[in-house]
Amino acid sequence: MTKQVAMDDDPVVREIPVHLSDELRRNLYMVQFPLRPTYRPMPEPPRRARIKPNNQLMQLDFAVDQRSEHFDQDAEDYLKQKYLRLQSSSVPALSNYAVGVFRQGQLHLTPLSSVMQMRPSLSHIDDAVNEEEEDMEVEEKVEPPPAEMKEVQFQFKKKQSERALSAIQNSYAYKKQQIDAENWIELQVQDKSSAGADDEFENLFSEKEEEVVSTMTPDEYIKAMQYRAMASVHKPAAPTNPAQTNEEDEEQKDETMEPVTGHLLDGVDAKYADVLRLLATDQIMHFDSLAKLLPARSEDELLDALLHVAVNVRGRLLPASALVCRGEMTVRARNDIIMALTKTPTGVSRMELVEKFSLDADVAKTILTEFAVLNSTTRKWSFRLGPDDSFTKRFPTAAKTIKL
Repeated sequence: MTKQVAMDDDPVVREIPVHLSDELRRNLYMVQFPLRPTYRPMPEPPRRARIKPNNQLMQLDFAVDQRSEHFDQDAEDYLKQKYLRLQSSSVPALSNYAVGVFRQGQLHLTPLSSVMQMRPSLSHIDDAVNEEEEDMEVEEKVEPPPAEMKEVQFQFKKKQSERALSAIQNSYAYKKQQIDAENWIELQVQDKSSAGADDEFENLFSEKEEEVVSTMTPDEYIKAMQYRAMASVHKPAAPTNPAQTNEEDEEQKDETMEPVTGHLLDGVDAKYADVLRLLATDQIMHFDSLAKLLPARSEDELLDALLHVAVNVRGRLLPASALVCRGEMTVRARNDIIMALTKTPTGVSRMELVEKFSLDADVAKTILTEFAVLNSTTRKWSFRLGPDDSFTKRFPTAAKTIKL
């Protein structure tokens, strides 16, 4: 069957104009309730809603029927809540989502800001425990000293390393400080049949008619839309319980490729940010591909950015290890693997790398999958892209400067 015959059997029956609406672009969220099955949604809208947009944190308060047979009338006072509070956790972006609506034969798209999953908040229990501990501390201060000496049992725990303590005090404390510093923004809850909801619905439509002109090919556009875990560089996650962090966890972090979410651009000049984002997303690129994805940047501007954020391996451009890895050991391991692949174009086996550089096998695999591919026959890894000698010929000074 020829291509023309196949097209005749599957003709285009309709073309739909697509409009991009920007009115709610940064204020449109998908709210999920993973603990509620589809056949048992929340019985009524929330009574109260508020958000911290910078930290992607939302709270919804739902009324509690205290007359219900399922309500424990004998519970302690702090457990008798008049409302059920759900708090969000931000879901890492693995794709691009948009809300689409049809009107008069046109499709209007509004990109989602993020996806939030709502789960019950137990902050009222934490507050009650904290109050009880504070009361006990006050009582201990006013109690008279014991009349007689009593035997005391001691327990010894392994002392945490300074690195572990520093991680607890800095990373957790910093994130919590950032969250606490942002004020809550109260949201107005609209019934879906209200006039206010209708007004907001109209913001999903765009009245612009000018055509969007793109300099990218379809393949380049799809490639630019790729998501990776480390591509989300501006949404810090909400802190977890610091007590869960221990010395073993901290030591293990130096042996793994930790995503650089929230820290990719730390210490990097803003004028190099777009180049670093693309390199960190694709991990290995040629200069011409990078230039096509950033048509507004001149060659000199791109070369200047590469001097600060990239390394050159025979025309292959990779993000500098210090910017995409955590810990000196992982940075060194990534550089060693890149050099090994460079010196052996026919490919290297993972176990060779593990033995030669004393690496953890899982760490080696994690690094390799970023910019290399495995030959299923020879079981050897090689760069995902071939060399680009034209880069060295066109820009010899820059190529030499960032050569690994």
